[in-house]
Amino acid sequence: MWQFPFLAYLSFLSGLLPLGAGIYLWNRSTRPMRLLTGLLLYNLLNNVALVLAALRWGNNMFLLHLYTLISYLLIALLFSYWHAARPARIMRLSIPLLFIIYVILFTLGYEKLQLPNKYSWSIMVVLVAFIALYTLYATLRDQSDLPAYRNERFWVSFGALVNYPGNVLVYAAIPVFITLALWQIHWVLSILGNILYFGAYLCLRK
Repeated sequence: MWQFPFLAYLSFLSGLLPLGAGIYLWNRSTRPMRLLTGLLLYNLLNNVALVLAALRWGNNMFLLHLYTLISYLLIALLFSYWHAARPARIMRLSIPLLFIIYVILFTLGYEKLQLPNKYSWSIMVVLVAFIALYTLYATLRDQSDLPAYRNERFWVSFGALVNYPGNVLVYAAIPVFITLALWQIHWVLSILGNILYFGAYLCLRK
């Protein structure tokens, strides 16, 4: 039996809450919310794969490289559907841009599969922060009669900010040192992010 702190198990299980809601409300979901469900499923499978790879090969860093690219693809597409043509096009163009930057960094030797991809991860986090903050700003400026807290964009934007920029300290520390306290911060932020995503699905039950 694998031994992890209770908070780690709680963090993993908290991901089942919004994922279950997304599957249950699939028929009511818009395209962005279905992409969020896909992202949550990928996050869950990636967490399992990280543990298995660490146990099998002793190094799972290559999965973090893959996670950076796939998760950003889903996030950028997800948010782009909530915006008009110009900002949506910019968000979608940022997807191949991140891939190109990663290939350049990998070719030049700045990113190695055996080590955390700290450069491309940092760039991805900045892009997610801009996209989420812009979406949050647009949601708060919306002139509809619907309060912002009853709009799924509000909750998804906050969830993305907590899960990605919020965890930047943990990922930045991986190449140098990683302590239980930092992992606890990561797990708490993951739980909070999953609760925020769950709030987005509650907005679909109008």
